[in-house]
Formats: sequence, C-alpha cells, structure tokens
Amino acid sequence: LLAANGGLGNSDLSNLPQSAVKGGWLQYPRVKTGVDRRIPLWPETQQALTEAIATRPRAKDPEDDGLCFLTRQGRKWVRFGANGTSVIDLISDAFSTALKKLEMKREGLGFYALRHTFETISSGCGDQVATSSIMGHTDNSMSAMYRETIDDERLLKAVNHVRGWLFPAESAE
Repeated sequence: LLAANGGLGNSDLSNLPQSAVKGGWLQYPRVKTGVDRRIPLWPETQQALTEAIATRPRAKDPEDDGLCFLTRQGRKWVRFGANGTSVIDLISDAFSTALKKLEMKREGLGFYALRHTFETISSGCGDQVATSSIMGHTDNSMSAMYRETIDDERLLKAVNHVRGWLFPAESAE
C-alpha cells in the first residue's frame, strides 16, 4: 500500500523509521536522494501500517529497532553492501513470488513497478510539482530553489487521484 499510496520503493520501505509516521502522514527524507518527503496516507494504508508495526518481530540488530518493517527473522528487508548497492532484496523476492502464485509474473514487472505506477497515475492530477515532491525527486530548477513548501491540499490531491484510480468503486461513494 505504501508503494501505491506514495511511490515508496524497496529501500524506502526497508529503512522506514516509525518516527516518520506522524498521524495520517509520512514525513522523512527519501533514502536514495535525501530529499524530504511529506506523504498523506490513505485510511487503509494507515490501518495496515499500524497493524504491521504492532505485530513486527523484534529487531535482531538493535540499530533496526525503530524501523516499521522487519522480516520474520527481525532483519531489514533490503540490505546493502559496502558500495551502497543492495545485496539482499527480500521485498523484490516476496513480490515476485506473489506474482508467480497469481500467474501475473512477466518480464519487467516487479515491486518497483508500483513506484512507476504512482508517478504515472499521480501526474494525471495535474500537479507534477506535488507528485515529484511525494516521490522524493530532486528538482534543480529555479522554481524549486524558491519554493519553500507545497500546500497539504496539493499533496492530498495527488495521492487521492491515485486512490480514486486504484479503488474506483470507493471513490464513487
């Protein structure tokens, strides 16, 4: 849900600190870029996140104790080598297994496709600045240099546009 709700990638999820959850929002820098993100959470995302944290296994490494998600063994879902690239990505593995089970596995379709989908659908709300902000994209334009903040309403419009696309029956009610 976090990948669909806010374009979070594998490393974003694996390193998501519980301290980033602030009511109905996530607020923390993207792992890859360091760009601050402020993401409104859908009600179903909030509920699933609360349940996942409550039932999360104990961290094997005390350094990981404040993370939202850990494997059954109490480890990070994505682990990195000395050069900063992932050496173990259990999110991709689990997603691939689920796709195979559902007979949906095909070339180029993996967990990260959810991030691509968020970008594609969210940009349809007509506010690319809000979409890029949620995605944690770097923006070296002059406008970005002057932009101090993005109104919550704009961020909500972007994530709710995706929610309406993903759950059309619910958004019609």
